[in-house]
Amino acid sequence: MHHKNHFVYSLIISVLFLLSTQNTVAQEGGEEAIDMTDVITIKSPVNKFKSIHIQAHKGLPRFGAHNKYQFTNKYGSLDMHRPKNTLIKEGFLNYSNMIKMKFMASYFKDIDKTYLTQISRENRDDKKALHSSAAQIHLLKLTRLLVSKDSKPNYFWNIRDEFTAQEIYTSFVSAHLEDLKKWSGTFFKDNNETGYYVTRHKFGTYDFDKSGFWVTLPPHNKEYFGLNPLDELFFQEFLPEESFENEYLNSISTTFPKILLPMTAENAEDFLNTRVVSFSDKRSSEYIYSAIKVRIVFKELNTDNVTFASPNFTYQFEDPIIEFFKNIELTEKIGEISLLNPTYSE
Repeated sequence: MHHKNHFVYSLIISVLFLLSTQNTVAQEGGEEAIDMTDVITIKSPVNKFKSIHIQAHKGLPRFGAHNKYQFTNKYGSLDMHRPKNTLIKEGFLNYSNMIKMKFMASYFKDIDKTYLTQISRENRDDKKALHSSAAQIHLLKLTRLLVSKDSKPNYFWNIRDEFTAQEIYTSFVSAHLEDLKKWSGTFFKDNNETGYYVTRHKFGTYDFDKSGFWVTLPPHNKEYFGLNPLDELFFQEFLPEESFENEYLNSISTTFPKILLPMTAENAEDFLNTRVVSFSDKRSSEYIYSAIKVRIVFKELNTDNVTFASPNFTYQFEDPIIEFFKNIELTEKIGEISLLNPTYSE
């Protein structure tokens, strides 16, 4: 019963956030607006839901190593552009949840639009009831961040009436569920998404014999757990289609292969003298960043655990060129590698 009440009251709070919304990219008090040049905005189709903002590179979604918008403030300390960082963190979570909603269509088909489904001994083997409960829980996760909190009166936090909760849930589903389902269907058009996979690399000393730096690639040949949980959702399985991708897999024998980033000695010296300063120790950073264009493809909805359905994806390279940058903003390019003619460490 405690779990039931917790779910009901949490849903009340989330749904009541729907009173109004204001899609804005300006800070409170009319201060300087947030720079949106590296952001994709997915417009909400109805004014009760926030638009979704995700980080981008060259106008496409950015996955992997995200820019956290850190900087050195006037006191010489590490700081962060918190409004923008929050906007992007919430946006990517909403983006992922909308995609999951799309691929949970069979679950939402069974959702009870009149009553909150509670799993008990009587219905724990009922597939439709399990689907309904899982869909309602995902709906709760989605609405927590997707609906506006700006005009929610404080007294709504004190609601303790389950009948009111039921009434609000029914009203919400009747008014907004179809809009949400329709909007979720616009994500991952044709069940795939093209974007950029960004990785942080540590580089060593310059190799004068080979004229370049050796950098370590992420293990595309094995499952990789080095990403944040949301990105791991999309990069579960590397499934190559092009010949250069298969040659890449056939050429590497280690989990983290080293590949040569070609660079003349003159350019290498210039790069080493103008590296980004590390926030932690104020020394030149030992890291560079790469970006490669990828295509993520929906594979199937994993329902091994019917109450925790999860979409599975594969990914592949869309371009054989890996670009390298000295900064996490990906604005200062230092070179590139072609997987059509790579040099691997022996």
